[in-house]
Amino acid sequence: MKRSLTVKMFILIFSSIIILFSFIAMFQYVYYQNFYENSKIKETAHNLETYVTDYTDEQWTLEEQLIQAKNFNIENNAFLDVMQLSSNETIAAESIITATPLFENMVIVTAMDSDNAYFDFLLAEEDFDKIFNDSTLTDAMSIVVSGVIDNYQTIYPSVINATEIVGASVLPESTDVFSGTLSLVEIYNPASQAIVFSSETNNINIGPVDSVFEEGQIGDIEYVVTTMSNTSIKQVNFYYQKQIDGEEHIFVVNLSLQSVTESMAIYQEFLPLLIVTTLLIALVVSIIYSKQVSRPIVEITHVANSMSNLNFDKSLPDQREDELGVLSRSINTLSDSLNKSLQELSEANIKLTEDYENEVKQELIRKNFVANVSHEIKTPLGIIKSYAEGIKDVVKKEKQEYYIDVIIDEINRMDILLNELLELSKLDSGHAVYDLKPTDVENIIKKLVKHHEYLLEQNNLRIKIFGQFETIQADYEKIYRAFNNLIGNAIKYAIPGSTIEIEGILSDHFTLEFRNDCEPLSEEQNEQIWHRFYKADESHNRDVEGNGLGLSIIKSIMEGHHFSSSSVLTDTGISFKIEMPRQIE
Repeated sequence: MKRSLTVKMFILIFSSIIILFSFIAMFQYVYYQNFYENSKIKETAHNLETYVTDYTDEQWTLEEQLIQAKNFNIENNAFLDVMQLSSNETIAAESIITATPLFENMVIVTAMDSDNAYFDFLLAEEDFDKIFNDSTLTDAMSIVVSGVIDNYQTIYPSVINATEIVGASVLPESTDVFSGTLSLVEIYNPASQAIVFSSETNNINIGPVDSVFEEGQIGDIEYVVTTMSNTSIKQVNFYYQKQIDGEEHIFVVNLSLQSVTESMAIYQEFLPLLIVTTLLIALVVSIIYSKQVSRPIVEITHVANSMSNLNFDKSLPDQREDELGVLSRSINTLSDSLNKSLQELSEANIKLTEDYENEVKQELIRKNFVANVSHEIKTPLGIIKSYAEGIKDVVKKEKQEYYIDVIIDEINRMDILLNELLELSKLDSGHAVYDLKPTDVENIIKKLVKHHEYLLEQNNLRIKIFGQFETIQADYEKIYRAFNNLIGNAIKYAIPGSTIEIEGILSDHFTLEFRNDCEPLSEEQNEQIWHRFYKADESHNRDVEGNGLGLSIIKSIMEGHHFSSSSVLTDTGISFKIEMPRQIE
C-alpha cells in the first residue's frame, strides 16, 4: 500500500510540474516576443515624450541637449535625432530630408578625473580635429581642460590642451570655474548615429509601405515598424513633431528590435536544456515531496490497522502543525480513549462475570437457606407433633412431664431461630438503627469471658487476652452480640484442652483477632462459613448446638458499623479478624 500511495503521489506531482512548465514554455514561445516588442515600443514612446517635455521646459543649452540625447540613446538602446523645420510642415519624407539636424557636426566627449568623477563637454568637429591633431586616440588619454562647469557636471571649455576654443557655446546662468587634467573615457559623434532617410520613401505618416507591417500612434507620437533589408530584424521609427518657441522640431527615434529576436533565438536554443533541467528538478521534487506526504499517511494507516485489531500500543508522532499533525493527534486521542474504554469494558466484563458467579452462589445459598430453614423448623415441629400426640394418647404421668419439657425445648429452639432470622433480616435491610458511642472493647471481652466461664470449665478451655486495645465508636448492644457470637463459636468448635487467644493490635487500624484450635477446615469451607445456615458438620446433627446464623449476624453487624471481618486458616485451626478504624484525637 505504501508503494502504491507513493507512486500515485509521485505521478500526480511530476505530471503537475511538467504540465505547468509546458504551459509556461508554450506561452512564452508564442506570446513572449510579441509582448516584449509591444512593451518596448510603449516604453520608448513614453521615454521620448518625457525627453521632449524636459527639452521644452528646461530650455537646455546645446551641450545639455546633446548630453541628454546621448543618455536617452544609452538608456533605450536607440538612436535619437532632433531636427528643426524651416516652416510648419507635416511629418513627411521630404520635410524630414530638408530639416536641419541640431546636432550636426558636433562631438561630445566624456572624461574622468582622478576621483573617478565623470564630466561631459561639447566640441565642434573642427575644434575636435584641431585639438587632437591626428593624435592616436586611446583610452585614458590625458587632456587638460579649462573653462566653467554647471550643476550637471557639464564643462563649457575655453581651452583644451593649450588650444583655445573659438566657438564656445552660450553659458548657462549658474556655473563655476573649472580647470584640471582629465582622462579620456568616450567620444560620441551624433552624426555617426544619425538616422538616414531615403528620398524614395513615401509619406511615412499615412498609408502602408511594402516594408511596413505595422504602424500606430501613442499619444502624439507616431511609429512605424519595418523589417530591415535582407534580414528578419525589426526596427521601429518614432516621429514626434512639436512646436517650440515658434519653430517646428521633429524628434525622430530609431529603435532596433534585434535584441528581442536574438533573445528568442537564444531561448529556443536554451529550451532543450531547460526541458532536461526541469525534468530532473521535477523528478527530484516529486520523489521527495511524494515521500514526505505519503509517509505520515502510511504511518496513520498502519496505526489505524493496529487499532482495528484492538492493538493500541502504537502511537503517531504529533510534532507537525499541519492537517496531518492534527489528524495524528486526533488518532492518538482516539486510540487512548478506545484503549481506556476497552480496559473499562474488560474490567466491567470481569466484574459482571464475578457478579454472575456471585449471583449463582447466592441463588444456591438461597436454595440452601430455604432448605435449612425448612429443616430447622420442620424438625422441631415434627418432634412437637409426635410428643403432643403422645400426650393425647394419655401416656403415663411421669412421661407427660418429659414430653411437655421436650415440646417447650423445641419451641424455645424455634423461638431463638425466628428471632435470629428477624434480627438478620433487619440488619440486612438497612433499617437497623446504630446508636454509636464510645465503647471499651477490652471491657466487653472481659465481661464475655466471665459470662462463658462455665462452658470454658466444662470443655477444659482457657482464654488468653493480650495486646493493645482501644475505645471505638460503636453500638454497644450490637457489638456485644457480635463478640459474644465469636467467643461462643470459638468455644463450641475448639479442641478440648486448647487455649483461645484474643489479641488487640494497633496500627493504622485497630484489629481484634480471635484464634482457636479446631478440626482442620478446607479453603472452600472457610469461604462458606460466613454463609447463612452453613455448618462445618453438614449432617445437621442436633447434638451440635447452633443454626449456622452466628457468623452471618456478625458480618452484618460489622458491615453496619463499616468494619471489616474475615477469617484465615492457621496451622492448628482458624483465626477471625475484625478491623476497625482508630479514634485518633
